[in-house]
Amino acid sequence: MFDNSVIDGKENLCQDLEEYYVNCIANALKRIRVGGSDYQSKLLDFGVSNHDVNSLRDINSLPFTTKKDFQENYPYGLFAVPLSEVVRLHSSSGTKNRPKIVGYTKNDIRNWETLVLRCLMMHGLSKDDIVHNSFGYGMFTGGLGLQLGVEASGATLVPASSGNTRKQIDLLRDLKATVLLSTPSFAMHLSEQSEKLNFDISRSPLRLGFMGAEPWPVNMKQQIEKALGIKAVNIYGLSEIMGPGVGVEDPNDSDSIILWSDHFYVEIVNEEGELVPDGCYGELVITSFLKEALPLIRYRTGDITRIVKRKGLSGVWVERIASRSDDMLIVKGVNMFPSQVETVLCDFPELSPYYLLEIEKHGFSDHVILNVELSRGKYNFERSQIYDISERLRKSLKDDLGVHIDIKIFNPGVLERCESKRKTVNDKRENADSSYIA
Repeated sequence: MFDNSVIDGKENLCQDLEEYYVNCIANALKRIRVGGSDYQSKLLDFGVSNHDVNSLRDINSLPFTTKKDFQENYPYGLFAVPLSEVVRLHSSSGTKNRPKIVGYTKNDIRNWETLVLRCLMMHGLSKDDIVHNSFGYGMFTGGLGLQLGVEASGATLVPASSGNTRKQIDLLRDLKATVLLSTPSFAMHLSEQSEKLNFDISRSPLRLGFMGAEPWPVNMKQQIEKALGIKAVNIYGLSEIMGPGVGVEDPNDSDSIILWSDHFYVEIVNEEGELVPDGCYGELVITSFLKEALPLIRYRTGDITRIVKRKGLSGVWVERIASRSDDMLIVKGVNMFPSQVETVLCDFPELSPYYLLEIEKHGFSDHVILNVELSRGKYNFERSQIYDISERLRKSLKDDLGVHIDIKIFNPGVLERCESKRKTVNDKRENADSSYIA
């Protein structure tokens, strides 16, 4: 089981929490300055040096780092060390722009291993487990990042990678994995395909799953747990900060994520970039002050959440992340998020979490269609019952989102499945980005 001293012992690192953060972030700024990167030029433009950080107020006034900085300094302009000290490169998926290139020194890799291990052990991973890793092993951080923690735990790793669902089901059945690492979408896909192959995956030795890389609603978590017969755990990370392992679901509260505050300084800001009090919603901002190759100062993640509580260097608890600021859609002048649709769908047990929003322009007006499936096993509804579900869903969406949305309900398995991240929006309007990935 997880040893609480792994995080509780961090309280002894520094009696003064503010002093700890001030020292660490000042050191990060010094590394950026010595590295002489383009990132240093940005900080100089703002008149920032490591000597200017003497309090939390100073930290909170430092300039933000954004996704735009990655685009403008592609590929290596944000690195704080020469490439001769970088032992590994990864990148974001680059679904909307060029991928964000990230680098790691040897110390970065060791720290990454420590944090992934911390996440896994907190939920009971042991050396007796067989871990089936379905995250991709390419430039994406998921596969290799999680492998670090699994191997450090002494557990047996099956590096299945992504894709080839039939082969993965064979491996799960034959090698008797007890832990699954995957996106939530692929976990659901595995369940459906296993049923078609007459393999009852819920009766397999699988007992635990660590899932991330996409937002997933509560009803999807519940369906995964029921379909696979496991406890499904939300593991949080983003490539720019480190990868998986930045945080993990609280074992005692599935609605909260613990972010490791001994490695990351956490803030919440509003749209204008102003700090908001703990408990208020806003955009998650993270400073990765211990990273050597790519220390990011006040990085705007785009994830919308709120701080639930802080426990010094043991962690910052934030609410489960369900939406992103850059996923916002403007429909008929109304701001809406795909996560709001997912929240409404949670109240309809007759429907599955699979959906696709289609947005078109009819003349001068936006037209929105929600394509959704019946839950597995729900084939026997009368047409009048389907109509009733559709009308209730349409009314709920109108009440909650303020937008009229037409509904199309299909039988289970009709909507396209994905072996990585699911596509939830197809925006067909002119000049719209049609590649929203959940």
